Amino acid sequence: MGLFDTFHGNYKCKHCKLLFEFEKQTKNYERHLEDFYVGDYIDRENRDYFYDFEYQCPHCGAINKISIAVRRGQYVGVYASARTEYINILDLDNIEDGFFRNRKYSQDEIGVHKTLEERIIESGVPLELSQELEYGRYNEEKTSKRQEQLDLELRKHDYIAKVYEEMKRRGLTFAESRAVIQKTGFKDALNDYPEEQLHYDVSEAVNEIIMTAVKNYVNDTI
Repeated sequence: MGLFDTFHGNYKCKHCKLLFEFEKQTKNYERHLEDFYVGDYIDRENRDYFYDFEYQCPHCGAINKISIAVRRGQYVGVYASARTEYINILDLDNIEDGFFRNRKYSQDEIGVHKTLEERIIESGVPLELSQELEYGRYNEEKTSKRQEQLDLELRKHDYIAKVYEEMKRRGLTFAESRAVIQKTGFKDALNDYPEEQLHYDVSEAVNEIIMTAVKNYVNDTI
């Protein structure tokens, strides 16, 4: 079989819409049994390209065509292969060196998803927007409307993170917080009325989330 390296990443299945983690072996590099994560420099020749492969969703079994973006030798993102037909690799920018590795602590310390990509997917925002959301680097051809959308989505992500942090402060685990939130219309309200919700005090929002979840639970058991 020989030696290989392994790409690691997160992807939202185009069929069942569930997030999964992938591990894709490759023999296209130095074959030193290296693990490649978003933010790692993997190509010593500093090339620009998409690395394409197929991966079976562990949830529904559907085959997903996935492309890893490599910019100036750095693994900078994960895209649906169909999307790359409309993306100029030279329009992508490099990101923080070791981006994923530097954020592995977040699940334990903050109680939110361990990567920005997972947080974006959890909130229903296309994964392809991750670079713009993290760094605010907009290409000149981006419209002002798209820029406003990106700014709003970043504010929503920060608000969700603060909600989870407040719930953790009150003694709830991440799993418990997520279960409570799913019993409410919190995310629907955030998506439908973002400006109103974002001005709502986080502590008061958590109070309302918990009260609504309890009421809904009681109603479901009656």
